[in-house]
Amino acid sequence: MLPLRVAAPRPVSQRRLNSTEDQLQSALSKAGETKTSGEAHKEASQNSDDTKISEARKLCAEQAWKREDLLVQKWKNEISYLLTFAGLFSAAGPPTLASLASEQDAATIMSPRQISVELLVWYLQGIAGGELKEVPLFRYLMSMIEAAPKPAPPDAARTTLDVSVLRSVIRPYLLQAPSVITILPVLYEVLECRAQGVITSANPPPLIGSTHEQDAAATTAFTEICIDFLDQYLCEIGRGQFEQVALLDHLASLLQSMPPDAARTLSCQIMETLRTCGPHDATWEQRHDLCAIWSASFIDEVVRPSIQSGGLPLEIALQVYHNIVRYRIRGVDYLQTWSRDTITEADADAVTSMGYLSLEMFTRITSEVTDTTELHRQQMQTLAVMHNLLVNVPHGRLAVFHGLVGLLPAPELHPQVLDMLVFAIWDFDDTFRLDIEDTRRLLTFLPHARERLCTEQFMKITCLALQHSARLPPDDFGCVYGDVCGALDIVVECFSSSQMEVAQADAWLAFSNLLDVCIELARVDIARPAGDDRHLTRDVVHALERCASQCPERHSLRFWIRHTMQEICSICGYSAGSVAETPQEVSMKHLWSIRGRLRRLLWYR
Repeated sequence: MLPLRVAAPRPVSQRRLNSTEDQLQSALSKAGETKTSGEAHKEASQNSDDTKISEARKLCAEQAWKREDLLVQKWKNEISYLLTFAGLFSAAGPPTLASLASEQDAATIMSPRQISVELLVWYLQGIAGGELKEVPLFRYLMSMIEAAPKPAPPDAARTTLDVSVLRSVIRPYLLQAPSVITILPVLYEVLECRAQGVITSANPPPLIGSTHEQDAAATTAFTEICIDFLDQYLCEIGRGQFEQVALLDHLASLLQSMPPDAARTLSCQIMETLRTCGPHDATWEQRHDLCAIWSASFIDEVVRPSIQSGGLPLEIALQVYHNIVRYRIRGVDYLQTWSRDTITEADADAVTSMGYLSLEMFTRITSEVTDTTELHRQQMQTLAVMHNLLVNVPHGRLAVFHGLVGLLPAPELHPQVLDMLVFAIWDFDDTFRLDIEDTRRLLTFLPHARERLCTEQFMKITCLALQHSARLPPDDFGCVYGDVCGALDIVVECFSSSQMEVAQADAWLAFSNLLDVCIELARVDIARPAGDDRHLTRDVVHALERCASQCPERHSLRFWIRHTMQEICSICGYSAGSVAETPQEVSMKHLWSIRGRLRRLLWYR
């Protein structure tokens, strides 16, 4: 605060004197009069003047403080955090505010935004020198910079100045710190200050980045700063000491708010930084300890864009993919069938992310590998991984494998590869429901499946398509009515053909499952309005009966197939006389009837 310099007010008799000469002459005259007036009059006059001067100074000081208080209050309304930094202003030696300045003088004072930037520089210098330990204050400095009035146009000014502050102030001073590990909390303050919010339900809690176009430059600048810190961090900790750090998840949050092309470019830069950290370049096999600590969000937002077409070279992308699959879930061989007991709840998100990663890798392999032998090998290996993932993905997260159905009809795939793809799709969990689009895709794939798949695989994919059709809501089921009828026509054609080889023992289980699905369809038909056409027509039922009659008498599934066939006929209201029962089947049916009666007797006791 500047010291107050207030002159004594003029006597009333002198207030009308305007010129300097008049004032001087009057003063000399008064001095002569005062000299001849006597000691008593002189003492009384001095006391009166002292009192007036004291009162004038008091009034002037009150007015000055009142004006200063109004000025500070005005700034406080414009910048909510201004008063919070009063102590910091004193410590940093800020410019003083002129208490008695006019409105024009106040406009020339350094703006709060400039003050905040200078304080930020001072603060970062202290951090880089290891002098300051507290970091929460950084949030308020950044808030003050953003909240301060900006010149028009506000959006452009904000973007330009904020990015310049990031690149010319924050970045160099933070990178001067003696230890990256000690400065990371300050960087996290920067990121949290800029974020739109935090998802507290996740662990670690990711930040919600701004997707606004005016913030794109700042987001890119933040990402570049984080990549620099990541490089220094990896060099500082050395090899064999990698551990999960929040910096990786913050990078994932930043890339999530970017356009796809920009995210892909920066994701490749991040992956190369991870691979080449340290004194020498290394292969991804040598960096497998890094792959083992990546969170699901990092795999989704950083790794996944980098392995897409236009990202890392295919050879490098394959190394990244296989290292994640091998080492992200500890103690599991990615080429073997995984047990759910080995997948912990903490790994569930990572398994789901690896499923998306596998789909991206399969698509890229199919489009870029030119050698036929290598293409089939890579495709089979990736499908094997996806199938193992499918077994272990939690029930509520199987939506990741909608992409598997999206690969159909896959006319470019080798028959052996297509067989494995169909097997992986067929192995969906029973509780998982496909939507109407995926169900229609399965139904329309059946004509291709009839020509390109073996009998067993054809029946499996037919069974899956009809099962998900029967489980659709009534309105959606009506939308796929024609597709279901077309699928059943293919079934009739297939089972009526002399080339049908259901007689193979391995195919009877698939046929039995198909009959179970037909029971579901029959019940859906019965529940529909009476005027609607049925799916299981007499021709379809007779075709199923003819196929059922080919089941060998000694086969373990013969009785169940015949019993299911009779239930279908009973639901549809058709006679089941086209296939006669053998004496052994009659005896077995009689035994099951007796068993049912005994169970009912025990139940009612």
